[in-house]
Amino acid sequence: SVGVDENFMDFFYTFTHNRNFMLSRLQLPLSVKNEEGEELRVLRKLSDFDKEFLASAKDSYVLLLSDMSELEADLSSTAREAEVHVIDLNNNVFRLFGCVRKDDGWKVSSESESPLSEHPNSSFWNFYHHFVQDSVYQVAHISQPLSISLPDEESEGELIEGNIDADQYVVFAPELPMSHVLMIHYSENASVLISTHLISDVEPVLNHVIFIKCGVSSSMMDILTFERADGEWKLVKLEE
Repeated sequence: SVGVDENFMDFFYTFTHNRNFMLSRLQLPLSVKNEEGEELRVLRKLSDFDKEFLASAKDSYVLLLSDMSELEADLSSTAREAEVHVIDLNNNVFRLFGCVRKDDGWKVSSESESPLSEHPNSSFWNFYHHFVQDSVYQVAHISQPLSISLPDEESEGELIEGNIDADQYVVFAPELPMSHVLMIHYSENASVLISTHLISDVEPVLNHVIFIKCGVSSSMMDILTFERADGEWKLVKLEE
């Protein structure tokens, strides 16, 4: 298991796909607390944890960045702590699973549950939920024209770059999480990969979000850039 622990995503993939490994890395009983630190319930067996954690899509995760240079600061191999945010859009709650890298490997050591309104990115998630659920709302919140940079299926290694009409987005749109979004946040000392987006005081003035959907077991990424003007979010660029 040493190799699995060298990179958080290797650990995370194994954790979500291997029940025996999950049991060995889950610190049961696990107290679930609310945003004020009050205990909501206690998870005493693996099946209790399964229902909450694995309700989310386990084959992809999301990063929210303010600048692509933050992607280069990947802490998946060096971080000592990580958080897995499960955004439950349908029920307007989010769960935060705390993970700690100990001498014997990564452990899932804590869980909290809070209203989605308490999440640092709550306004963006409210918009995102409408964006992926309502096709009319979606088109109205896509820049006209929309900038694209996508692989050319007919020429390997080449890109198709240009602009398309907003109503053409559906032709090129990647498959996005609809009900549960799984977001990874690493930390190492005072350095955080998504620092801008995990500080509540910053969120109200956040007007630029790079939404990256990553494959847990692959290097595939779908990159959607959103900008907010006059209180309205719009998709301005689509990349792969």
